[in-house]
Amino acid sequence: MCRPDVAIVTNVSNAHRKAYNSLEEIAREKAGVFSGLASGGATVICRDTECFEVFYEEAKKVTDNLITYGKSADSDWRLQRYDPLTGWLRVSVRGTEIDVCLPAAGEHIAVNVVGAIAAASHLYENWAPAIAGLAGWSPLDGRGRVHNVILPDGPEVRIFDESFNAAPGAVIAVLKALADRPSAGRRVVVLGDMLELGAVSMDCHTEVLSLLNNCNVDMAFFVGDEYRKALQACELRKPYVWYEAADGVLPDLRAFVQDGDEVTVKGAHASGVHSIVREMRRISVQPDH
Repeated sequence: MCRPDVAIVTNVSNAHRKAYNSLEEIAREKAGVFSGLASGGATVICRDTECFEVFYEEAKKVTDNLITYGKSADSDWRLQRYDPLTGWLRVSVRGTEIDVCLPAAGEHIAVNVVGAIAAASHLYENWAPAIAGLAGWSPLDGRGRVHNVILPDGPEVRIFDESFNAAPGAVIAVLKALADRPSAGRRVVVLGDMLELGAVSMDCHTEVLSLLNNCNVDMAFFVGDEYRKALQACELRKPYVWYEAADGVLPDLRAFVQDGDEVTVKGAHASGVHSIVREMRRISVQPDH
């Protein structure tokens, strides 16, 4: 349908595993994006991702312009340093170091930014404006946008809206980012089922619970049958409540939160947890924009 000048692969995980037999099979399917490259086009591949060799092998079949990025020392564009408190990151390429200001928290976002800069370097002779433009960038709704909400009964809370979808790798990255930012109050997570995982669903959901045990989280609200089964199989040493459907969460969440708390919402779209973000924004005394 189109002939891209740059094809980017950020990562591969067990998302949609139900339709595939292995992670390598998913990787080869994703690598299909390379087949449409325009003449002289480039592939930009995260050096840190699983199945990197698969992506690199497939990319070499269609182009000689292969660019890698990531935290790995073998990356062409390397994330050398990232400070989650200030948003500054340092990138090295061909012996040159570049400082970039990132107005969003999370090392996973910082790594993606390095990939975006690497892509710009292929597209434009002068790609410095791409770096400057990052200072005015902000995440989208459902993809990391932060909403400040003042509830009718008084408390002001921050909502980290990651509710668009929930691949296992993305959930883990978001939970790890909790430790990257300061919080004036308690940390609350609302997690909806990760779907289309097939036989690995239980392993993926219990992995999230194991990570939660070691995260700075004060309360967890779970939605969906997959988390119910995981909670039965894995001990969670955090206060939590489980719900069959997302519409049961909001009353209890409103009653729980206090001034200064932060609420991170993450789940498959079909889990309905995005509706919790929407309703909290709707009832806010002072709508955010």
